[in-house]
Amino acid sequence: MAGEMLAAGVGLATPLLLGALGAILAERGGSSALSLEGQVLAGALAATAVAGPLGVGAAMVAGLAVAGGAAFATIRCRADPLATGIGLNLLVLGLAGMLAPLLPVLPSGGPGPSGFTWLGLLLVPVLAFGLGHSAPGLALRAAGEDPAAAIAAGLRPARLRALGMLAGGLLGGLAGAALALQQDGGTASGRGYLALAAVIIGRWRPGTTLVACLGCGCAEALLPAGGSMAQLAPFALALLALAVLGGGTGRPAALDRPIDGRGSAPSPLR
Repeated sequence: MAGEMLAAGVGLATPLLLGALGAILAERGGSSALSLEGQVLAGALAATAVAGPLGVGAAMVAGLAVAGGAAFATIRCRADPLATGIGLNLLVLGLAGMLAPLLPVLPSGGPGPSGFTWLGLLLVPVLAFGLGHSAPGLALRAAGEDPAAAIAAGLRPARLRALGMLAGGLLGGLAGAALALQQDGGTASGRGYLALAAVIIGRWRPGTTLVACLGCGCAEALLPAGGSMAQLAPFALALLALAVLGGGTGRPAALDRPIDGRGSAPSPLR
């Protein structure tokens, strides 16, 4: 029984982990991942609409499109990240309301581990090493910590931020595919917001974020499936963890700050 509960918890944590890893890429580069909920929902809809293995690719493209819209608005047009993220989430939610009745109902693959799970677990050490030791990872972190220093080193922080958001969008769409094909047929149900909470609890680090996602998944698995308490449990646990642990430590210094011509980030937007 304990093994079954653990397997279910790992499976339920899979979409959270994939989305959270994408959010880490975006936010370590200095750009908000508030549109993650829209990315997950768009990916779930695309995976549901496109049958077979191509559905996973379609989901990633859908997540990329949402992230691309957020990148264009916040980096190119300097729109407010909070308003942009919420606006995109509501836009995708509205589209989902119109398209969902036209889409087929996919059979649930069950809450246990799947290929998405192993991919997510593999990405954790890959991203941890890449952000900490590789040249592209260090450049991305420089854009999120000190854009002026990044420009002085010959980097282009605006481009790095955009690339981080786009890479995060691919993983956000993949999270939606995992949700649609593995669990409940395409309902995001706030999973994007929950993944963002896991990133904050995990201090923007892949390893500790994995632990936060597993905690949320196991909390949901411990309660009867389909009940309201099972749906509320991971959110309640995340709120409790945020209240106890706080959310400031590990936050990229220049997160959501616009970059001027000299690369400085004069004022935070949130």
